[in-house]
Amino acid sequence: MVNMQDTLLTAGQFAKLARTTKRTVLWYDQRGILLPHSTTEAGYRMYRPQQILDFQIILLLRQLNFSLEEIELHVKDGKSLMSLFAAKKDDIAKEIQSLQRTLSNTETYYNNLTTTQVLVRPEIRTVPTFDIYYIDKTGPYAKIGDYCQELKREFETLLGHVIFLTIFEEGVYKPHQAKMKIGVIKQVGMKLKPDTKVNTMTIPEYTTLTYSHHGPATLLSLLWQELGKYRRKHKLKLASHLDFADLELYIHTSLTDTPNPDEMEFEMHLPIEYDERKL
Repeated sequence: MVNMQDTLLTAGQFAKLARTTKRTVLWYDQRGILLPHSTTEAGYRMYRPQQILDFQIILLLRQLNFSLEEIELHVKDGKSLMSLFAAKKDDIAKEIQSLQRTLSNTETYYNNLTTTQVLVRPEIRTVPTFDIYYIDKTGPYAKIGDYCQELKREFETLLGHVIFLTIFEEGVYKPHQAKMKIGVIKQVGMKLKPDTKVNTMTIPEYTTLTYSHHGPATLLSLLWQELGKYRRKHKLKLASHLDFADLELYIHTSLTDTPNPDEMEFEMHLPIEYDERKL
């Protein structure tokens, strides 16, 4: 019979057969991911040839973007590769969707810059009159989400697809101290709590330069600046009959039904004069 010790490999021999470096083998040992079969009295780590397959599985998992922590759990808990791959498959699908959205947005911005010389390519449309519930706020743009949540807590019932919005009263870029009305579009079935301080108002019909943004809210200030550039470039006059400057509508956000920032949807409305509808 062949002595088991005769079939064992030193870390150097193992590394050579596995097409890696001894340093890498020892590093995986230190992480508790690829432990030697035994250690000699002289302190040499000895590996079984079959462990080369274990090493290749580790490489495969790393190529599939498994973290070292996930691989450690796989080794320690004896999880099957089937369960690991099933979990990673969902993660990869979401990552692909995110990359596809990023590519789509990149192509959109590139095409916009080509055709309009700004990042946005807005439309002009007329918005019919609508009613809102609102609260007045003066503060930073960064707290708009908190203000919307504050308004949301004033309701006993919110039915259907709820659209929150921000009305900017001054029409200038004030990221730290802006005067705003934080609102929600009125719908049948909405019910406020008793003794609420929420106000109501009617937004008159207006014609607007509008742009829809799909993605995180972090880009909104930049896109507003680009929308303003587009208006000035095409010599479109701001509406003078309204008591506010512009509106930001939250079509799909974490306020309602879209927890993924990449899947959020916003509408930016920059009202203009009625008699200038052609670009």
